[in-house]
Amino acid sequence: MRRVLLVLIASSAFAQDVSERSVGVWKLNLQKSQLGAAANPAASVTRTIEKMGEKKFRDSFDIIFNNGQKQHLETVHTYDGQERQREGQAAGMTESCEAIDGNTMKCTNREEGKLIGGTTLTISADGKTLTGRFTQTRDGKRISEVRVYDKQ
Repeated sequence: MRRVLLVLIASSAFAQDVSERSVGVWKLNLQKSQLGAAANPAASVTRTIEKMGEKKFRDSFDIIFNNGQKQHLETVHTYDGQERQREGQAAGMTESCEAIDGNTMKCTNREEGKLIGGTTLTISADGKTLTGRFTQTRDGKRISEVRVYDKQ
């Protein structure tokens, strides 16, 4: 009986949608991340992902920069594969997000219909690490970063 129960618990954890598995508080691991050069780099980033509804999630960032300045950012993503206006962004900025598999989510960003970048988030099999691969092209310059977060 004990083995059957363990198998059922393990099966339900793997069956959980990747976007559901991303819910929680994550802390940026600066040593494992590959961040672009910045005049005032972040000293600490706490990312909180909250479920808001069917396939809809709030992604909040609390950032403390090296100079002590603080910033709070929020965005909402809907993982249904549909392109939609990005909440809180200028007109013409759209996003399409989808769950790729049990460990991977992807959001693609467009400006006036032109692809400008996106983010691929991968959750480790044990659910303790969230890795974001971010690319964006602005003013002809390509930005690429890898951000590694540890579950809190």
